[in-house]
Amino acid sequence: MSTRFIIILVVTILLIIFVIQNNAPLKIKLLFWSWMMSRSVLILLVFAGGVIFGWISLAWSARQKRKRAEE
Repeated sequence: MSTRFIIILVVTILLIIFVIQNNAPLKIKLLFWSWMMSRSVLILLVFAGGVIFGWISLAWSARQKRKRAEE
């Protein structure tokens, strides 16, 4: 197994433990809207958003490097 796989596995296990321990409901307010949501769902959504943002940032950065290399 690669080091990268082990790191991803450990982070995933820690995230799952964290989500299980933080499953209390909470009220989310945004401007005029409010809704109830499980804390664990909110944590997963924020984590997924961060992963997606990081992936897009890396893809954009790689694209910019290729553009500069072609010039």
